[in-house]
Amino acid sequence: MKILNYIFVILVVLLIGILLFFITPNLITYAIKEIEENYTFTKAICEGNICQDFLISCNNGSVESIEPVSNKIQFSDNWEDQRTLEQINRFCD
Repeated sequence: MKILNYIFVILVVLLIGILLFFITPNLITYAIKEIEENYTFTKAICEGNICQDFLISCNNGSVESIEPVSNKIQFSDNWEDQRTLEQINRFCD
C-alpha cells in the first residue's frame, strides 16, 4: 500500500512539473513583451544651445507623454549637440 502512495505522489509531482514547464514560458514571454511595449526614458530636447530634460513615456511604439524633469539650461554660443540626427529625432520606436 505504501508503494502505491509513493507512486501516486510521484505521478502528481511529475504532472505538476510538466504543466509548469508548458505554462511558464508563456508567462515569461508575456511579461517580457509587456516590458518592451511600455517603457519610459529621459532625453534632452534642444533648440539651438538651450536644452531641457524630459521624461518620455512610450506605449506600443507611440509617445504617450512627454514631461519636463529639469529646468532649461543654456550652453555657450558655439556649443554643438554631439548626438547624431537619428539619436536626436528618435523617440518610441
